[in-house]
Amino acid sequence: MNDDFSYKKEGEFYILQKNTFPRFKATFDYKTPLPELIDIEFSDDSDAKDMARALSEMDTYMKSIRKTIRK
Repeated sequence: MNDDFSYKKEGEFYILQKNTFPRFKATFDYKTPLPELIDIEFSDDSDAKDMARALSEMDTYMKSIRKTIRK
C-alpha cells in the first residue's frame, strides 16, 4: 500500500499524493497536535464510494508514516 502514496514537504506544509485510482493531492499543516487538512483535490472522476475508500486508505497510510513526518 505504501507505493500507492507519496509525500513531500513544501515550505511549511506536507503534500500527500495518492498515485493510484482515485488519485488525489492533499495538503496538510503539521504545526498543530493533529494534522490539519488544508486542501484536497481529486484528479480522477470518481464516485463518493471511491473517494471514501481513498480517504480511508490515506488515514491508514498517514498513521504508518506519522513518526517520520513529525521529525
